[in-house]
Amino acid sequence: AVGSSDAKGAYPKDDPITPQDVLATLYDHLGIDTDRHYIDHFGRPIKALPFGRKLTELM
Repeated sequence: AVGSSDAKGAYPKDDPITPQDVLATLYDHLGIDTDRHYIDHFGRPIKALPFGRKLTELM
């Protein structure tokens, strides 16, 4: 477990972790660059993962 929760365990007390954070960490371990841009079918650049941070606590 990373971080802490409130007295009832219902909400994060500090530094909440999002699903995007977990994905960013997983992508990093798989060698996928989360800052890379891909081109969609309309020709627009999109980020591989627009939100999320690598969780150094899990590394």
